[in-house]
Amino acid sequence: MHISNNNHTYNTEIKKTVSKTTDRIISTNASTTKIPLSYSQLFTKSVRQLAYLCNTGYTNKLMSAAEFKDKLRNNEKFCPDTFYVVYAELPKEKQVRTIPSIGFTHTYNYFLNPSYDGTLDLSDLSDTEANNLPNRLHVKGSLNLYKSNIYKLPEELIVDEDLNISECHNLTELPEKLRVNYLIDAHKSGIKHLNTKFIAGELNVSKCIDLKEIPQEPLNVYSDINFENCPKIKHLPNWIISLARMPSNNERRSIYLDGTKISYNEVKNNIEKFKKTNMKNLLDVKIFLKNGNTSDDYLI
Repeated sequence: MHISNNNHTYNTEIKKTVSKTTDRIISTNASTTKIPLSYSQLFTKSVRQLAYLCNTGYTNKLMSAAEFKDKLRNNEKFCPDTFYVVYAELPKEKQVRTIPSIGFTHTYNYFLNPSYDGTLDLSDLSDTEANNLPNRLHVKGSLNLYKSNIYKLPEELIVDEDLNISECHNLTELPEKLRVNYLIDAHKSGIKHLNTKFIAGELNVSKCIDLKEIPQEPLNVYSDINFENCPKIKHLPNWIISLARMPSNNERRSIYLDGTKISYNEVKNNIEKFKKTNMKNLLDVKIFLKNGNTSDDYLI
């Protein structure tokens, strides 16, 4: 799994995560389907998790969503040297757990490496509570901060599912040590620039009117990227044209550029040059960019 011309950066960064994007299927429409892990994958993942915990030097504290939210509401201080692992609130139909009988591999996955489909919902917190998050947070599930007045995410944040920071107008940047297995939904947020250190399965920064540019170095995003209606973006870096297929399912990823100031003709010319140089008839990425009033909806 790699992004073209960025293998070394990816290999270095991904070793720091607790769970890898390659352990999951990421589809182009953001729907996901888990696949069973083989024995060797289970062993490798367990060793990676253990090595991560041993190398950080931090104390881990496991908490339920209710306990964590109570701590925020009571304005209790978080220890800076502790990694808070919070189990998201499961839907009621999934709260009753039964012992599976499908086989050893399934049982191993279920108990030692479970997948949580719930959400830690912090969208209803006050401004003070939302900005009192610990420096280090791992959410077992999704994290919802929709429309909150948070201005800074935790210094080190791991989210096993989706991160919703849409319409967080005070949030201007993403932390470098951000790891999200699936979607980062930051549309209509106050994001002004993107660093190239965070890792995500999919990224939506559409309608971020203050986002100035697409980074010149590749982003560690392994599925679709949405830059629609970001009017300050004027240039498309060449690394997007040279993106490889999605590592999870070998499908072509999509880049959405409508509503930016990127020139259709300039991108089309760069694509043709890339095809000739690399002797390719088809890109491994679909770039959606309307050509004026024509019927073209993306460049290939």
